[in-house]
Amino acid sequence: MNQNASNLKVDDTLNPTTLGRIRHWTSVRPQQLALLHKRRGRWVAWSWAEVEIDVARLASVLRHQGFDSRSTLAVSGPFEPTLIMLALAAYQLGGEVVTISRLANAEQLNQVIDQAQPTHAYVHGRDGMARWIKAAASGRHELLLISNQAAARQVNHWHLVPLESGFPAQQVAAPRRVAATARRSAGTLWSEEGTESSLTLPHLLNYWLEKGETFAFPETIGSAARDRRDVAPSSLLLSEDRLRALADEIENRLAAPGSLPHRIWEWTLADHSRGIRRHIRAKVRRLFGLQRLQNLMAGAESPRSIPAVAALLGTGLEKTA
Repeated sequence: MNQNASNLKVDDTLNPTTLGRIRHWTSVRPQQLALLHKRRGRWVAWSWAEVEIDVARLASVLRHQGFDSRSTLAVSGPFEPTLIMLALAAYQLGGEVVTISRLANAEQLNQVIDQAQPTHAYVHGRDGMARWIKAAASGRHELLLISNQAAARQVNHWHLVPLESGFPAQQVAAPRRVAATARRSAGTLWSEEGTESSLTLPHLLNYWLEKGETFAFPETIGSAARDRRDVAPSSLLLSEDRLRALADEIENRLAAPGSLPHRIWEWTLADHSRGIRRHIRAKVRRLFGLQRLQNLMAGAESPRSIPAVAALLGTGLEKTA
């Protein structure tokens, strides 16, 4: 379900047993990488033990800001570790979480906030904050707006606070840098999604925490292709929109139809299981960071219906959400 002006709100519910999986993975593999994210050109990571600690710290931050079981946290931005751990902290406190499209303009934001009436919100990035601050000027409900990009102030009915305002002793520890060899762990889930996605946040959280594998994210949508090659994930979690974006990426990177390289690619696909054609296909898979791909969770549209994607998947890789 794509979000637009008339459909911006997604009600998120989490499997009650999901939060317990964090403690489980911390007990059985505390030092294994749980979250991996590229920030300012460098890969950083959190182990399972660090995720458990940081979720608890963020729960303290939220509690300090008046969040409890009667509260609702709205999140808006790309799915990345801070947003994910903050949402888990809200769930841990018994509250609700709703996602609001990061593409919404100020008017649309006020429409969905009127509908959802969140008590708290977390917004990622300067561009997102600019739209939310513009919406604040005409906002009709009180809202505590949290962001790493916010300076403490009040705009109309909205209170803007930095993420860890008033909690110097509880600041979330800086994530550690990750060596190139560590980025390609045995099992890595890859997401290029955000809060506009048809794949809801609880769906991704349930999937990740059930698997207990590394959950990796690009720095931006623009760098997603390059960052995916750095990680070479074993699983892709793709909405229908991102699946089509991957298809466009593949088509745009391959040679123009009718050219000799494109005819070689078509020849390769006719039987890519042996000889030089198998080698060519493997090389193209590496080009898109798909050489270790074993599983694909997609939205409503089957990846097999998109030739450019199906060509690189192989057999037994599709898992439809």
